[in-house]
Amino acid sequence: MNGAKVPLISLNLLWDGVEKISNQNAAIAPYLYEAQKDEVQIKLAVGFYRSIASEDEVNDETEGIRRSSDTAGWTIICNDRVVLYCDKTRLTGWGEATVPSYHPQFIAISGVIHFRSKDARSLPITTTKRGIDASSDIYLYVKNFMREGLKIFTSYTNKWKKNIPEEKEIVSKAKIAELNVIFEAIPEEVWKPVKKKTSDSRSFSTERKFTPTLPVPEAQNSGNKRNNISFSRPSKEIEIVAEYLFEDLERDPSEVGNECFERFLREAKQ
Repeated sequence: MNGAKVPLISLNLLWDGVEKISNQNAAIAPYLYEAQKDEVQIKLAVGFYRSIASEDEVNDETEGIRRSSDTAGWTIICNDRVVLYCDKTRLTGWGEATVPSYHPQFIAISGVIHFRSKDARSLPITTTKRGIDASSDIYLYVKNFMREGLKIFTSYTNKWKKNIPEEKEIVSKAKIAELNVIFEAIPEEVWKPVKKKTSDSRSFSTERKFTPTLPVPEAQNSGNKRNNISFSRPSKEIEIVAEYLFEDLERDPSEVGNECFERFLREAKQ
């Protein structure tokens, strides 16, 4: 552009390779979904492009120090046109239906969706072709799988955030790969059909997904004994706090309580 080369921004993801997945071992790999609805082909992938954020990185992001490697969030592509790039809002499922709102601790999570069709009118894009049509039936349906994928990796992040060095060692063994390579390499036997529950889902001619089994931390040793914290509050007050924290009134009370503790714990450590 204007005589200068525009650097390529990679949207590739990490995975441990086909062998671990074929043996159904715990492995770093993305969540995948692909489907065909009428003339629209859909491919969705969400996973990690790097190890999860350290406490220093979370603090830097919170203070507004942007990192050049940050490709977190959802990128949506329609017929090879990027209509949404690295979105981290409710538009792409963050902060709704039990998915946590985006937080710098989720900087390692990246998702990509490709919609392709010979008839551009079937694609979930706005009339200007520069944005996603959030009211599109096909987008609203696929958004269920976006949220499902996000929850897998936000949960992993929460489990590992106290074991950052060990997690970095695990992720360092994974390789970055192009999404089409991963899709083609995933063995047929580990793909699972999607249960047809609604009229929307029954209208898909083909539909399947791959859900990875991610590594989990070893049980905490006796020196880090865990104790429960429990208290009760009126439902209306819990809803007020849930709306404040997640912009979602329907969050589970245990999730609301845990987020309250985590926030004050971070402040106490500073």
